[in-house]
Amino acid sequence: MSENCKVYTPDSCVSILLDEVGYTSNLYGKKVLENSCGSGNILRHIVARYICDAKVQGYSDEQIKLGLENDITGIEIDPIAYQKCKRRLTYMARKHGITGVKWNLLSQDALDHQVCRYHFVIGNPPYITYHDLSIEQREKLRNSYSSCQQGRFDYCYAFIEQSFNCMLQHGRLAYVLPNSILKNVWAKDLRALLQAHVHTILDLKNQNVFEDVTLSPIILIVERDTISPNITFKCKDENITLAVPRAQLQADSWAFGNYITHAQLRFGDYFTVSNSVATLLNKAFLIEDYTILDDHFIEVQNYQIERSILRPATSIKASKRRVPPYIIFPYNFVGNQLHHYEENTFLRLFPNAHRYLLSYKEQLDKRAADKNAKWFEYGRSQAISHVNNEKLIISNVISGHVKVVQADNQSIPYAGLYIVPTGHYTLAQAQAILERADFLDYVKQHGVPTTGNSYRISSKLVENYRFDF
Repeated sequence: MSENCKVYTPDSCVSILLDEVGYTSNLYGKKVLENSCGSGNILRHIVARYICDAKVQGYSDEQIKLGLENDITGIEIDPIAYQKCKRRLTYMARKHGITGVKWNLLSQDALDHQVCRYHFVIGNPPYITYHDLSIEQREKLRNSYSSCQQGRFDYCYAFIEQSFNCMLQHGRLAYVLPNSILKNVWAKDLRALLQAHVHTILDLKNQNVFEDVTLSPIILIVERDTISPNITFKCKDENITLAVPRAQLQADSWAFGNYITHAQLRFGDYFTVSNSVATLLNKAFLIEDYTILDDHFIEVQNYQIERSILRPATSIKASKRRVPPYIIFPYNFVGNQLHHYEENTFLRLFPNAHRYLLSYKEQLDKRAADKNAKWFEYGRSQAISHVNNEKLIISNVISGHVKVVQADNQSIPYAGLYIVPTGHYTLAQAQAILERADFLDYVKQHGVPTTGNSYRISSKLVENYRFDF
């Protein structure tokens, strides 16, 4: 199991989690599952609340002991964390005068747990990206969970779906989750599963919930039998509490906040927004440390490379450099029509560049490149078709304000997004639109929070922005 899933829940977040799900009173006889319990950061709070509430309700110590054994289930796959959790729960129970508890803790993969029914499912499931899953794990999840059948899903989607299926009719689920599940295109099926049942979304952005982890979390509260027409959205950082009609939520993305627009013009109808080129091995193509020999050659790592195969490389960061980088551009444009070289032609025209790229051939061959990409070409080709135009460059992470850089038709964007007009409006007008305060407000509501006041955006998000002139 990937180490990046082992992020334990701090006490400050646990209290909010339990309060939001309603794990506060009349807990005796209410069955609760924590199916990624780690070393017990959440479970020990559950145990403490359970014991204190049971004593208030008048249950004896023996009844409480039996209740702890029957009502609380924990699952943890890591044997070291499992043993530590058991010790911490025993200490917590003893602290409240309860001894001899035979804890119902299971040392196994929670996704292999036979589905039982619980009043509460509470936890902080492992976040493992599709990239970090083995091929065997991916196939297992695809075959078992409807939320994992499309695209680059996250491991936590399976946990959420499994936990949803574990709830009793009046059961409640409370999970600490990455904010990205609200916006990620591959979480669309998960959102469709949950839309009729989400009760509350608590946005914890800018609260630094997990130390040393780049993550903007939410607390998601789901009710099995929700009948309310609204979802409650709360964001303490922005002092927002909203009742959002669930019927208004779009499966493609859930956006919450005060930003509202009545503008009619869609940015993507007047401008093409593309991801930067994806070489899938920038160290082979991107040239930042070089010596200009003459009008025809530069020297890189003792290789002389033809300047005619090079284009200026551009990004927001590159625009600030005193010495601009170059990028090998192994294609040719005739007008705006992209042409691919056959390798023998590429070798004949650019023998030095060919020799230089050969030094990376083993790594280039190992890329997860497009099926038709030649070894000396970029790994992805979809971003190249519009690149031979004057363009704007913006970062795909917006922090504080939207920085826009203009680039000529020769420049190749290798990071961020680039924008070209389709004919009706000019690049200058596009820049004016993107630098509006209104666009930044739109980004804050529809982008994915990363750290601090930063938001990750996509080409589709920019295209869907609406404006008026």
